[in-house]
Amino acid sequence: MKTPVLRLHPSAIFNRKGNLAGFVATAPMAVAIVAQLALIAAVAYVAWMSDIGLADRQAALVAKRLTDEIEYYRKDIGDMAAWHEVSDMLDNGPFDAQLLQDTFAYSSYTFAHQKTQAVFTPQGKLVWLADEGLTTDSARYDELCAGCSDVAAAVQAKYAAADNHYMEDLFNTEMPFDERPALPASYPAVAKLVSMNGEPVYMMGSVINAARPQDRKAGPRYTLVTALHLDKTFLAQLGQDLGITGVAVATDRAALKDENSSPILATYDGQVLGYITWTHERPSLALLVKLLPVLAVFMLIFTGLVGALVRWLKRLSIDQLAGEVLSSHMALHDPLTGLGNRAYLANALDEVLPQAVSGKHPAALLLLDMDGFKGVNDTYGHQVGDELIRMFADRLMRGVPSNARVVRLGGDEFAVIVPDADLSLIERLGTGILTFAREPFLIDGIEARVGCSVGVALAPVHAVDRTELLRKADLALYRAKTDGRNRWRLFEDSLDVGARQRRELEENLRSALESGDRFSLAYQPEFSVTGPNATPIGVEAALCWRHDSGVLVSARDMIRAAEEVGLASELGSFVLRRACQDRKAMGEGTVTVNMSPLDVADPTFHDRVMMILDTADFPPHRLEIELSDGLQHANAPQVLSALRRLKAAGVRLSIDGFGARYANIAQLRTLPISKVKLAPTLLRGLEGSPDAQRLVAAITALGKSIGLVVGAEGVETAGQLQFLKDAGCSVAQGSFLGIGDAAPSVPPQRKAEDKAA
Repeated sequence: MKTPVLRLHPSAIFNRKGNLAGFVATAPMAVAIVAQLALIAAVAYVAWMSDIGLADRQAALVAKRLTDEIEYYRKDIGDMAAWHEVSDMLDNGPFDAQLLQDTFAYSSYTFAHQKTQAVFTPQGKLVWLADEGLTTDSARYDELCAGCSDVAAAVQAKYAAADNHYMEDLFNTEMPFDERPALPASYPAVAKLVSMNGEPVYMMGSVINAARPQDRKAGPRYTLVTALHLDKTFLAQLGQDLGITGVAVATDRAALKDENSSPILATYDGQVLGYITWTHERPSLALLVKLLPVLAVFMLIFTGLVGALVRWLKRLSIDQLAGEVLSSHMALHDPLTGLGNRAYLANALDEVLPQAVSGKHPAALLLLDMDGFKGVNDTYGHQVGDELIRMFADRLMRGVPSNARVVRLGGDEFAVIVPDADLSLIERLGTGILTFAREPFLIDGIEARVGCSVGVALAPVHAVDRTELLRKADLALYRAKTDGRNRWRLFEDSLDVGARQRRELEENLRSALESGDRFSLAYQPEFSVTGPNATPIGVEAALCWRHDSGVLVSARDMIRAAEEVGLASELGSFVLRRACQDRKAMGEGTVTVNMSPLDVADPTFHDRVMMILDTADFPPHRLEIELSDGLQHANAPQVLSALRRLKAAGVRLSIDGFGARYANIAQLRTLPISKVKLAPTLLRGLEGSPDAQRLVAAITALGKSIGLVVGAEGVETAGQLQFLKDAGCSVAQGSFLGIGDAAPSVPPQRKAEDKAA
């Protein structure tokens, strides 16, 4: 049944006879109408105030987020600019861009998400530029850091001011990161908001000096400038984290219209640099406007309307509160797994570490990295990869103590904070994590298998502040990976020493390659043993390097260091060039050079080999390149193509040390080789072991059956040599036949050519 509608007319209130009966009868109706209008006005006012309250809460959330972010960036640049090793390097030389990358670029980009870093001389000249954690070409300055020079100039002006008391200030950047007070006014640091390529960039600069006041040096200082790009990605993430829309940056307060805004303050003097703005939404009033037709129809149902409005307002408040709770939750949690994110990890460590440092509740930080996840993700797609991440997170939550906090750092990386931890608990926990990680994951009929590497650091045993604890747990994780993955490792002081030693070895290797005069080659002769007497047919080159400290570095350590820092190709080219030149000076015969697997997989490998042969005027048929047994990239089309082209040019190819590692028999068929060389380990115990003799004979027969020359290295006795000859080996080398010798003296002009090359 339709609801009756009462239509009022002025004559119904006052008739011509002045009869007040109609007025008296309609007065309650008028009062009801006025009361309902007043109620509607009250509802509109409540909705309006609710929208204002929502805007205020949004502004408070944005202001807190900005304050926390900028405070973190302020502490970060203060921490980096007071890096003793960097200050000492800039003061005393030589200039080390790698050190700047490992300190400024890595820390700023990894932990503070600042995309760009630059270092200027006291005179304002750019000497180093980094982008996304890596050193880059200074020619990209306008693209990455336009305006950084102005910030550097402002820092130098503040540093040089007559009333500056920076050198006498007791401010100490060696204090724990989270206990450090605000920078004093005298501190030579500046923050600016600039526009670069149409996007706002928050730039911060500080002079580079020692951390402790008593170690600071007066006089001209270099300047560090970092840039936080407030680009679309940053603003979109901010809006997503806080549940707001239309996030933008404005520099002029007068230009703001109907948007909410929060000021961006300079971290050092409180000056307003700009404003973060977002759309001023009025969800309550918008909803009320939609309800006005309904309210007009039901104006007479006063009591029911009031009850409905009360229920609606209650529901509206709940929705608003739920939205705020969701925004706060999303700012600290990972959307895929529901676990805490990096921001949550920072807050959790800040909460746990003070108790650990006080000795009441020691804590452990575990960093986890899933082994083999990329292969699963690439093979089955991101949907399976995401489900694998969720299932792993669920197992991790169920496999740690109830008071532990589990965090997803991103990708396949996780972290666990364990309060009240001791070594026995950590051992059980590490073993348990490795166990459940190895169990198969069933996803839509797919059996996915992964592993896990874990690094552990303890507080306060290993560190008392967040940054150091994370760094040492990361070193332990790196050790777990280098030890073979699928294992856990506890931080040890030797890891710090090892990291420094690796860096020193890398630096010395770079220096040695640049100078070219700290390497030498030794040669071991190769003999044809097909006749009654062994006949020399060539030599095999072995690289020797004496470290600056006087220690002779092993070839394995040298190659590993070269591969880790991307110098495998440079080192291989050096050895190949020198070996060709030395062999040409020796006379006729071949020279054998063992190449790194990474060098062979380099796209320029073929062209570099041919260019070296051409430059040295060395015939290709006199060069033999040895490939490692089990070459990881042997079946890659690019590698096979390069090797086939080299063979077509006359270069001989062989497999070295066959049987020592993987003994990949398939490579004997797929690789364009002409010779296979047995590993010395197969010859040990050969004379007294029938099994060893049968194995060597079988491998030799296999090689000869497919047309390969079979050789052996490490021949130490006459009995070994005779057995190899009887089995069909045609080439041999070892101490029994002849030991290695140094290369002939190298003319000074050729050393200069090596260095130039």
